[in-house]
Amino acid sequence: MKAGGAAAVLLLGASTISAEPFATRDQNPLLAGFGLPSPLPARIEPRESDSARWSIAADLNWASTALVQTSARETLIVDAESRELRIAVQRSLSPQTALRIAAPWRYTGGGSLDSFIDDWHQWFDLPEGARPALPRDRLRIAYARDQTTRLDSRYAGHGLGDV
Repeated sequence: MKAGGAAAVLLLGASTISAEPFATRDQNPLLAGFGLPSPLPARIEPRESDSARWSIAADLNWASTALVQTSARETLIVDAESRELRIAVQRSLSPQTALRIAAPWRYTGGGSLDSFIDDWHQWFDLPEGARPALPRDRLRIAYARDQTTRLDSRYAGHGLGDV
């Protein structure tokens, strides 16, 4: 059987086909608390008889941010790794209505992805941006304006994020 035929058999054999949104957010430590809420599932699970249906989901996002921007008056450095485990509990009330609560546990620190990302960029001959100018697996978030340091953090942290 050819590859196209095998794919057709797999698709026909699937009882339910649905697409879910890609559950990710901007992991830049300075932006992670802002933005749109997480995407919701495309379909609300039907209720089972008269009782509402519960569902639980977990998503892990692991990212490395390497950013250096300078201008005549400002300098911004973001060199950090973020890991976010988000647990979501949902209860369907009707075919059109559901309640959902999500709680993230977030870590920001120096991490361990820099070497892997450097190798990936070299292997595929991709631009490296600010990465060569930054130390590996270290945390630094700094901002200066008009020669005055407004923020300079080098301390890792973890905890519960916005629910």
